[in-house]
Amino acid sequence: MSVNEKVKGFSGRLKAFFGGAGNTVSRKLQTRNGNFALWVVVIILINIFGSLLYFRLDLTLDDSYSLSKVSKEVVRSLEEPVTVKVFFSKDLPSQQGAVSRYVQDLMIEYKISGGSNFSYELVDMDDEKNKNAAASYGVNQIQVSQYASDQASSRNVYMGLVLVHGDMIERFPEVTSSDGLEFKITSAIRKMTGKSDALLALKDKKIAVTFYASGELKNFSIKGFDTVEQKVKDVVEKLNVQNYSKLRYAFVDPSLDKSTAAVSDRYGMMKIQWKDDKTPDGKFIPAGEGVLGVVLENGDRFQVVNLQIARTIFGQFVIAGLETLDEKLSDSLSLLLSNHSVVGYVTGHGEKSLDNEREGSANLRKYLSGSYDFKAIDITKEQIPDTVRTLVVNGPTSQMDDESLYAIDQFLMKGGNVLFLVDSFNEMRQQQNNPFGGQPMYIPISTGLEKFFSEWGVSIGKDYVLDKKCFIQPTQGGAMPRYEVAKIERSSLSRKSPVTASMKSLFFVKGSSIVINDGKVKSAGLSAMKLVSSSDESWKMEGRISLVPYMIQPPADKELSSFPLAVSLEGKFKSVFGGVRPAPAADPKKDKEKAKDAEKKDVTVGGDRGLAQSAKTGRVIVASSSEIAGGMAIDADGKSPNAAFIANAIDWLSGDSETPEMRSKGMDFNPIESTNEYTRLLIKAVNIVLLPILVIIAGIIVWRRRIVRRNSIRETFAKVKSHE
Repeated sequence: MSVNEKVKGFSGRLKAFFGGAGNTVSRKLQTRNGNFALWVVVIILINIFGSLLYFRLDLTLDDSYSLSKVSKEVVRSLEEPVTVKVFFSKDLPSQQGAVSRYVQDLMIEYKISGGSNFSYELVDMDDEKNKNAAASYGVNQIQVSQYASDQASSRNVYMGLVLVHGDMIERFPEVTSSDGLEFKITSAIRKMTGKSDALLALKDKKIAVTFYASGELKNFSIKGFDTVEQKVKDVVEKLNVQNYSKLRYAFVDPSLDKSTAAVSDRYGMMKIQWKDDKTPDGKFIPAGEGVLGVVLENGDRFQVVNLQIARTIFGQFVIAGLETLDEKLSDSLSLLLSNHSVVGYVTGHGEKSLDNEREGSANLRKYLSGSYDFKAIDITKEQIPDTVRTLVVNGPTSQMDDESLYAIDQFLMKGGNVLFLVDSFNEMRQQQNNPFGGQPMYIPISTGLEKFFSEWGVSIGKDYVLDKKCFIQPTQGGAMPRYEVAKIERSSLSRKSPVTASMKSLFFVKGSSIVINDGKVKSAGLSAMKLVSSSDESWKMEGRISLVPYMIQPPADKELSSFPLAVSLEGKFKSVFGGVRPAPAADPKKDKEKAKDAEKKDVTVGGDRGLAQSAKTGRVIVASSSEIAGGMAIDADGKSPNAAFIANAIDWLSGDSETPEMRSKGMDFNPIESTNEYTRLLIKAVNIVLLPILVIIAGIIVWRRRIVRRNSIRETFAKVKSHE
């Protein structure tokens, strides 16, 4: 056999060997290629289908990234188009970028529900024209921090929204957080559509916008006073264009006809009074008074925007508030035209002021101005109007007479609902040089409301509930626990009530313990529910009260417990007075006058008949602290959890059980719930021991599968060789 033949024979054997093996491998490759192609086709089809049908799955606990039912209903009911212009810069830092993505997802959700009457525009902020457009809407650059290459720096970006409905505009110039954004947008749409309907309903009528400026103020050589009238007129004209030209402007100088006092009394305008004074250049200014502000009137309703005179550190007088006058006038116009539910706010017994921002409810009023109109009612002098559906009794400090209690009683009988924010003590500040060292004195309060609570099976203790889970105040030496400011976690908030179901936390300031007598509640025909409770690590301070932090020592663990701090009551309430008007206070002169009037009317003094039981189901919430609604606990923008709690309470009392869910979405304060020592130990063990073991097991499985696969390949080639 020649060499050539030997080579050909050897070549043939190689072909035979690799040919058989090659066919097997080829078939496997063809199968894999077929599967790969199939998956490519499936992925392409999924993408095509996904582009045609929008679908999201929200797995967050409170559906933070899905529209609530209320928002869907609001945009579905739109009769005229609403457009949202989104002024957001590109390539934002990570934190702001998350807000931008949330806004875009939210716009898609609104669009799906709103259909053709809702649209949005993502404005390209790299275009110089769009920057000018943003500025015309009042949206300007803001400064944010960013971290890159281990360095911190600042950057100017756009993060604003503008809602356009016809000629009306609502703007959010700084959207730096997603907290409560859906609630704000939905509330703005509600306000705009309601405002639009109200303006169109005026037909040929105009809303009077009058600028009152007393001429005596010129004596102060106020910077810009000569041009302020024109500035106000320009702002009103711009606002007029945005509101169907329904405004009529006028200027009045009350000093010309000496009507300053009359104007102040008629509209409640802030009166500017001064004694003999001198200007910085030595000019004498005689004592006098004046007014400076804008009044918007629609029929018998009006809103006032006061302007203030301020003095700089150099002694120069200036007008404060002009820079935000357009916003204030727009908000006042919305309030003037609103048909919102009226919330009565009881006064006359030392209640928290509705106009005080620090200690009163001014911030709460401003936060809810888009949903409710608050009306102060002195029940010692006037009746509760029939337009009021919900009443707020916030922190009374003096005894209520029976006439006042009877007014609240009959309000409930007529189907009204009441929010009671009641304090057990009146904190009296003392002079620093007194023998007690200037510490506050805590005087027990008795208001007469105890009659109601006792009848309903509820009692508030004369104590303060202190809690180990509390606000920690930073100090120079570290941190100091403020036990009287309980930090309420999700587990201590009722999951059954719409008021607290969507809330994650709350700060309860100087709360007292509430005891619920289930038997008495049932006999009264009511149902009671604990809304807020302290943690299991709380205790009561009774007797001599002292809240000096370093003097408070928590008791032993076995003495700690949980206490209700706020409860709700629902049902058909019975009159505490049996429906009979109580006799007047002991005043002989007044009693004689009332007796004469009673004889003329042929009725018995103290025997006026009212309702003995409510005809329909009523609602009451009792919270053992008024400070949870104060300016220190609630901000005007409603970002605090306390703002959500009080607003949710008013919503529920007013018959709205759906808005609380929307309002509580994405609240900023969302702490991790505390766990016990054993749970923490278990979590550590899982992370330190179990996870590495699982990784090792997974590695062993992969290693064994590779060995099995290698052996399978060897067996395949061995069978081919034996076949040859």
